[in-house]
Amino acid sequence: EQALALQQSTQTFILDFAHPKADVWKGLRTAYGVTEAVARATGGLLWDDQTREMFTPDEWHKRRIASWTEEVPDIHNHTVIHAYKSGEYVRAITLGMSKFGLPDVVVEDFSWSMNSAMGNLINLFSQSIAEGVTITQRGEFDLELHGVKNAKVREPQIESLKPNATAVAHLALKQGKWEEGDPNNPLIELTFNRYEGKDNHAKQEKLLSALFGWEDDIVQVKHNDELLAASNKAKSHLPELKKVFSAGLTPGEYIEVKAPFAVPTGGNEWMWVEITAWDGDKIKGLLKNEPFQIPSLHGGQIVEVNQHDIFDYIRRYPDGKQEGNETADIILKMQQAKDKQ
Repeated sequence: EQALALQQSTQTFILDFAHPKADVWKGLRTAYGVTEAVARATGGLLWDDQTREMFTPDEWHKRRIASWTEEVPDIHNHTVIHAYKSGEYVRAITLGMSKFGLPDVVVEDFSWSMNSAMGNLINLFSQSIAEGVTITQRGEFDLELHGVKNAKVREPQIESLKPNATAVAHLALKQGKWEEGDPNNPLIELTFNRYEGKDNHAKQEKLLSALFGWEDDIVQVKHNDELLAASNKAKSHLPELKKVFSAGLTPGEYIEVKAPFAVPTGGNEWMWVEITAWDGDKIKGLLKNEPFQIPSLHGGQIVEVNQHDIFDYIRRYPDGKQEGNETADIILKMQQAKDKQ
């Protein structure tokens, strides 16, 4: 009802606010309060022109004012991140940083499976510069999670770290390239060139793994009849998945396939590949595991596999739901039986 009523609206009251840089937080919070008061007095809705969001007065108060409990608020509550397909990969950019007199932040060419981690990285960087962390060496920024002052931002991230996480990201910064639809604001692009890797995707994987930690293990199993039957069932879905992929996945949706990679000493190591291109029988994508027995490969590396060699698949939807990977339960059961022997 509100959305329909909004389309019939004939009046807009535009409020522009300006304040000295030294009073950025006091000024912004005051502006929020004034805007809420006007909306309540007129029965209006609130449009944040920087983040391109519409609010009821109650929701505006909840997200913009009531959640602001420290000097520098949780920047995530005052900005948004737009992530969208750009070529084979994904581009993400913030909207709303100009409210703090700061540049917006962009990351180029990553995969959908990294979307959550990249969003956390962008939010942590945005929080750090909002809290006054400065760039001490041109083009470099050391993001230290433990150095984030806002406890509501810092503590949940620390609690979610894997045991091998460093909680530090050594970022390389450069001026972002503006694209149609971007905010009218300077852009900082976060890049990953301070990490080793055969390509940009491998470097991205290294940074995120170092910052947040990672878990990977190897399981030795022999393919029995039950496992092969589950694999054949998964393979029967591949033609349908190819059609879905070719038609275009929804934003945030991606498909991974498990494929064999030859071990120098013999045999195969089976690893997951996130598909970025599917042409005939050839599948190109990003290696999602860190190899244990193949020194020439690294997690995040671009690889090519054959559709005929696929063992299983996972289709992940934007809401977190997934299908496929039915062989995983069988492998787990086989491993548990082996451990009991």
